[in-house]
Amino acid sequence: MNNELIAILQSEFNSIAHQIDDIDIEFWYARKLQKVLGYGCGVDDSGFGRIRSKGDNALFGGNNTGQMKYKLNILKGRLLADFLSTVTITAKNLATEITNHNLKQNNLQGEAAITWEHVQNNSSVRNVLVERGIKPEELPVSEE
Repeated sequence: MNNELIAILQSEFNSIAHQIDDIDIEFWYARKLQKVLGYGCGVDDSGFGRIRSKGDNALFGGNNTGQMKYKLNILKGRLLADFLSTVTITAKNLATEITNHNLKQNNLQGEAAITWEHVQNNSSVRNVLVERGIKPEELPVSEE
């Protein structure tokens, strides 16, 4: 790989990276990585929103994003992710990374197939957490 291509790819990844304030964690959203990594899966941005929402529902024990925001007393217009504990953010990222891996490895296409995969991965991650005495929907709001 030539240096120019490496610089371009690094710039693309940096442009879509997110950082959690006060914590040394960097992450990327799956829908944005899809484009940078150069593969499509037949899902648009609103489809990725529905996939993420259904994954959250599985991770939070049947609570959707709106219910979690209400439960945690998060003001309308604020992002749930801004208030989640590091454990929960890491759990969400792990489930997403497993989905991304399986999406590419198994050439998953379309919203239904990817949703099923993502829900299964969030359920599996949740099961591990619950086995260790952690229920994501019961964790307190992170300190800002």
